[in-house]
Amino acid sequence: MKIMAVASIGGHWIQLLRLRPVFEGQDVVFVSTKASFASMVSNCKFYTIPDGSRKNPINLLLSFKVLFKILRQEKPEAILSTGAAPGLLALLCGKILGKKPSG
Repeated sequence: MKIMAVASIGGHWIQLLRLRPVFEGQDVVFVSTKASFASMVSNCKFYTIPDGSRKNPINLLLSFKVLFKILRQEKPEAILSTGAAPGLLALLCGKILGKKPSG
């Protein structure tokens, strides 16, 4: 299964990394807002997106655009996030692209 794991920097990223044992044997694509985090998941694909917030809404739009492109390119079967704007935007992009929620 291909999983796209998305988190912003800080605690959300740390929480996502703590879930790595669950991903064992899966094809995981990580997405975050800090390029240097790629070294923490060096055995997986990694994408950097712009870091947006209410104070920087233009970057939120740019993040949405980049996430949409990543989702279309990678075609994950599942999108996982531990929170914050990047995760919400990834889930929204997934919904637009017809990804179904699972539970």
